Amino acid sequence: MPTKPSSTHRVKCPRCGKAITVEVVSSLRPGDKHLMALMTGALNRATCPDCKAEFLVETPLVYLDGQTSFIVYLLEPPEDGNTEALEREVDCMATEVFSRENLERPQVRLTFTYPDFIEKIKLHTLGYDDRLIEYAKYQLFRNISEEQLSKFQHKLLLDFSNRDEDKLVFLVYDRETNRPLSAVHVPMEDFRSLEQEFAENLEMLKELDAIFPTCHVSADRLI
Repeated sequence: MPTKPSSTHRVKCPRCGKAITVEVVSSLRPGDKHLMALMTGALNRATCPDCKAEFLVETPLVYLDGQTSFIVYLLEPPEDGNTEALEREVDCMATEVFSRENLERPQVRLTFTYPDFIEKIKLHTLGYDDRLIEYAKYQLFRNISEEQLSKFQHKLLLDFSNRDEDKLVFLVYDRETNRPLSAVHVPMEDFRSLEQEFAENLEMLKELDAIFPTCHVSADRLI
């Protein structure tokens, strides 16, 4: 698990096999100069001095916001696909990190892909409840035809480049290629109504906690 902001790694070029030494960032905080590199896909990318191949040095990542008691991890998923033990481990580890820094109990999130890691950071920064965003994704998968939106083939990510305040835009990605294929629009009025409905109804809030009981908050768990 990441504990230091960065460290030196010895890695092999995936094209020619040359061993090179690179500086790898593993920990991020608000205002960090490396955040922009993360958002643009440039973080922890290395270039082989021999064959000039550019490649991503994959490593666990953690983003920690002490001011708002929020922490999100990017880790490699277990080979067997069972994430329960890892979710418990991450939850305990996050509590220990914040306790060590004399901070209150954090909101913890666990992700397994770079796009999901980035989305969690941006949603938190913009003040969205990511559980409601994932719930909205789940409803889209339920209500749109399988031909247009397949739970097996597609993945939804919020489009943060959208400037239309009257709608949320979800980009539809191909799960295998990770390329955007299309977009789905949700009227902002409908989403704000959903937010208000959950905020004013204690039973619905309890239901939301029951739907997403662990730090792995994802529509994939529901579909």
